[in-house]
Amino acid sequence: MKRDYREASRGEHLASKIANEIGECLVYEAEQRIEEASKMVRIKRNSVYQAFVNLGRVKAIRGKDFEKLFSTVYRDAKEKLTDEDFPEFELQELAESGRRSGELLMLPKEMGLDGINCGFVAETVMQEIVGVIRYVEGVGWEIWKEHGWQRRPEERGIIGIIYYVMRVKIGIWRRALEKGGNVRGTSGWLEKLTKNVSDPRWLRRVEELFLGVDFFGVPIVVNQERPPAGFGA
Repeated sequence: MKRDYREASRGEHLASKIANEIGECLVYEAEQRIEEASKMVRIKRNSVYQAFVNLGRVKAIRGKDFEKLFSTVYRDAKEKLTDEDFPEFELQELAESGRRSGELLMLPKEMGLDGINCGFVAETVMQEIVGVIRYVEGVGWEIWKEHGWQRRPEERGIIGIIYYVMRVKIGIWRRALEKGGNVRGTSGWLEKLTKNVSDPRWLRRVEELFLGVDFFGVPIVVNQERPPAGFGA
């Protein structure tokens, strides 16, 4: 009985540690997005929005410290980004809407290795590509480019897009973990994620989630439609 309790406690400790590391990675990524946006001639509003999506996702992990974190990142963004072309009211709107969207994808306070799964990757990728992909019945996947929808080859689908988004994020998260001296992550969670993302069959399961679970909000259409209202602003 005592041994079972110790093993359960150890499992909870590891799950909490993994969640905290993932939270640190998302915060680091958010800070990097703000920094990158500050170096652009024209503020990329989607980058600012995505930074605050990341913060919303770590609300449960950060607990009582979340509001302080949000205020700190907001102040940093205000100092680096706001000017006559990007007034504070726009920053505030992006920060609040990003936070709300992130809270819909909020991560739990404990995440074991089994939590680094297809669902986690699907949520992480969808926050980046929502509004720019759709599935047309009888046709397949399409992605929105500057002047219209472009069809993806049926045999490839969108696994290449999923792979690209995750490889970029993994690179950022690895730098975040390096600061803590554990590039693999507790129990090797980042190593496991990297291996899975490199497996086309595993990525296909992520793609299937987009179509099979309404939560992800992928538009499934029969006829050609106009681009999403407001997209590209």
